[in-house]
Amino acid sequence: TRGAHRPGNTAMAASAAVFDALSKAVDTKGAELVSKFNGVVRFKIDDKEWLVDLKNGTGSVKESGDGKADITVTVADGDFVKMAMGKLNPQSAFMSGKLKVAGNMGLAMKLGPVLAAAKPSAKL
Repeated sequence: TRGAHRPGNTAMAASAAVFDALSKAVDTKGAELVSKFNGVVRFKIDDKEWLVDLKNGTGSVKESGDGKADITVTVADGDFVKMAMGKLNPQSAFMSGKLKVAGNMGLAMKLGPVLAAAKPSAKL
């Protein structure tokens, strides 16, 4: 039935909101993010994939794993949202096995500012 609540839907909405915010940040600061990061990241979050291109043009965010990525990040939805909100340190998540990274580890070290771009700009 349409609109029926299924377990996991609210959590997936949380990561989707982070990618929506990241997409808006790319729309406004894409060239700056591309110059800082210079890579393409595939995020595998539960059963969804997102491709964040911060290498070409002014960048893009797509809900799809299609395309070549320099780095693949695999993480549970809740942990991804905590990292994006600054409540979970990405290095700690990696060391504890909550975050898996394949590909260019140098780019992995630059993910912090990319995730920070998805946070609300107002800090009270």
